[in-house]
Amino acid sequence: MTTVAKSSKSKDDFGRWTLGWERTWAYRLFKGHHTQLNSLYWSHAPALRYVFAATRGKRREDPATSLLHLPNTDISRINISLGDWGTQYKDFDNWVRLNALVAITGYLEIYLKTVTRLALESDPAISLGIKHGIDGIAALKNKPKYSCADLVVSCVKGTWNERLAHYKRLFGKVPPTLTENIRNLERLRTIRNGVAHAFGRSADEYEKLADTRPKPFRKVSEERLKETLALVDKIALAVDRHLGVEHIGDYEALYFYHHWDKTYPSGHQTEARALSERIGQLHGRNKSLLYYQDLIDYYSAV
Repeated sequence: MTTVAKSSKSKDDFGRWTLGWERTWAYRLFKGHHTQLNSLYWSHAPALRYVFAATRGKRREDPATSLLHLPNTDISRINISLGDWGTQYKDFDNWVRLNALVAITGYLEIYLKTVTRLALESDPAISLGIKHGIDGIAALKNKPKYSCADLVVSCVKGTWNERLAHYKRLFGKVPPTLTENIRNLERLRTIRNGVAHAFGRSADEYEKLADTRPKPFRKVSEERLKETLALVDKIALAVDRHLGVEHIGDYEALYFYHHWDKTYPSGHQTEARALSERIGQLHGRNKSLLYYQDLIDYYSAV
């Protein structure tokens, strides 16, 4: 059988320390969450504007039921004036943004916890300052329940100063984008805690034992929400360019192959083609069969 030498390395070739899919799979999940949050908010924002526009020509004293409708079983819940309803709806609009910040914090932490764990499991000797000194695939193959999950918890716990200090201990450096935005990240963390633990206020506002009236909600403008969405996207991309490029490479595809049950109709498919179908379904696009065969060969040789 004649083999054809590859004249140059292309983006379709398998490389252990090269990102086979341009970004990590963890970042792809982050972008899925990011897109979903954007879609949810921007389905709400125009609806709010539309409903408020419908109140033109009405008086604040008019009953809310003169414009708004609910099933008969719930109609009593809006036995208020349009003015009162408008005040409550504006508070709800702000509440939507407050909770959007909670969601953004949540999926950013999912990404950070996942990508830092991937980096450590892929390149475990980095904790000793030796880049690519040990291939984590060998540990994955030979150590049952191989995991570095406990080692990365501190990257998503505590203040952002504490998180980045732990990140630096693990990987030797922190992307400048994170250190430059530490104040914004810390402000996001405190707002998240206020929503989760103090119903949208600051927890220290409720230290008096004799309070009987709710404190005002923290205000989050639409502009602030857009700035936060842009910030976390920038943060995740910076981390991906660091950990994905330097420590993860194509570990995720090898990890998928390791855990794949490897069942397929062998009479009609090769293992490489079957793997191509599985991974292609995840990404919505695919790579050459040579990529998958090289991946399988690499895994088998480790």
